[in-house]
Amino acid sequence: MNVLTIGAGSALLNSPFVFYIHFDAVTNQEVHVRLPKLIYEAYPVLYILGGITTMYLVGSTVAFCSGFLLGLSGTIILFLRRNYRAIRQHLYSY
Repeated sequence: MNVLTIGAGSALLNSPFVFYIHFDAVTNQEVHVRLPKLIYEAYPVLYILGGITTMYLVGSTVAFCSGFLLGLSGTIILFLRRNYRAIRQHLYSY
């Protein structure tokens, strides 16, 4: 999945990188960032594993809560990506 913005061409869709654009607050200009797809797809899994590890290895309530929130955010990201891909596939299948 590629995150594209307005004006992105179809040539970017088959790229091995994930593209996204953000604005630099200092220079007030667009900054194009490329992440390899492997890293982009692994982030939510790493969040979940990091959260589980934090909850079980660190013995404090704050660590447990932060690990839970980290794991929850990874799970939410996975569900959002799955839903977006299903909707996108459905919309562009016609």
